[in-house]
Amino acid sequence: MDFYVSNQKITRTDNDVSGAGTRGFLKFRIVFSPEWDAYTKTAVFSRKGSDRSYYVYDIISGAEYDVPAEVLCSPGICYVNVFGNIGDSRTAASGTAFFVVEKNAASPETADDEITPSLFAQLSSKIDGAISQFFSKSVVLSSDGKNVFWKYRDEEEDEKRTLFSLDSLLSDMAGSFRIERDGGAVKWKCGDDGEWEELFELSSLKGDKGDDGKTGNVIFASFDVDPVTGLLSINTPVGYDGPGFSIKSGHLEVTV
Repeated sequence: MDFYVSNQKITRTDNDVSGAGTRGFLKFRIVFSPEWDAYTKTAVFSRKGSDRSYYVYDIISGAEYDVPAEVLCSPGICYVNVFGNIGDSRTAASGTAFFVVEKNAASPETADDEITPSLFAQLSSKIDGAISQFFSKSVVLSSDGKNVFWKYRDEEEDEKRTLFSLDSLLSDMAGSFRIERDGGAVKWKCGDDGEWEELFELSSLKGDKGDDGKTGNVIFASFDVDPVTGLLSINTPVGYDGPGFSIKSGHLEVTV
């Protein structure tokens, strides 16, 4: 089926017959006058006596598309209209064109389940496809260790732009993440409103000698100076196996 849209008027320009029960066979074409060139165009199909509409999105002038099977399900009169959008501007054809779906031996008594995607589904698919193509085919990411850059694949290297600074990213992360010990585990959360999540169990940690880390203890030597005598003393708890300390010729020596 062929239609022509001039300014805001749509007319049918052929006399082809449409048979009820047709699916995936009947095509339509709409040719638009130049006033529509900048608009994203959508065709709208409906049936007399029904308040349902079926959309074919992003119509290209003169291109061929399937007539929605839902309007061809049974004999009756069907209507076609178009509208276009560009930014905040919208236009639509006045009136409607129509065609008749004729009865035949294979005509079903009732409509099949809807198979034409909704306008929202068509838009979502279009957007998802554009985003996927943009990132998979059009954009190249790179880094110099300080910044992350992006450029279009067909651009020269010196045309790359800064996407973000790694320093600013790490700074943002430092301000957003908190890590704390909670009993025998270390937990983390993001932001004041985030939920605490377990990072690891202390019992899963081992020292360089295979010591169990479940107590979370850090074993180290400590020093005290007696304020009366001025003597220096060293305290090494049980299990300490770190550097050794000794006094020689009035100097503190460390043996690693």
